[in-house]
Amino acid sequence: MSGATVKIDGNDYVIADLPDVAKVAIEHLMAIDKESQRMEMARAGFAQAIKSVMDSDDAPVPVESADTETDFNDTAEFVPEEA
Repeated sequence: MSGATVKIDGNDYVIADLPDVAKVAIEHLMAIDKESQRMEMARAGFAQAIKSVMDSDDAPVPVESADTETDFNDTAEFVPEEA
């Protein structure tokens, strides 16, 4: 077996031997994976920025009661991910 391979349904295949449609799909999957990694890194950066602000003296006081709570899930929890 020579050349780059890919595992599909538990079987290894030489990428050069795959039909063109499969090669294109693999290229798209690789691009999606790369973009997903980029987005995860961006999310971690933004979450860390929020945490930094909230740990500073500029942070607002937490809400004590939810009398004016909205119903569109605006209370997402931001937990910075380790880089």
